[in-house]
Amino acid sequence: MGNKKNKGETGLRGVKNQTLKTARKNKGMTQKQLAQQSDVNFRMIQKYEMGERDLKEASVSTVHKIALVLGLTIDELMGW
Repeated sequence: MGNKKNKGETGLRGVKNQTLKTARKNKGMTQKQLAQQSDVNFRMIQKYEMGERDLKEASVSTVHKIALVLGLTIDELMGW
């Protein structure tokens, strides 16, 4: 078996991914809507939420755009 993360696994990456997904759902938004409103690629939103990409490694601009649409500070979105 590989090093894939389980959905229930906790850890900093998992916290950020869940924060993003939870915040998006709390806003009543789909991934597609978040992508369109934040001008972030839809597939990247999916990858951040699924843990395939780490939001911590995204550009400041990308994190800022997502946080702005979700009504969060960057710190809140990043789980800091």
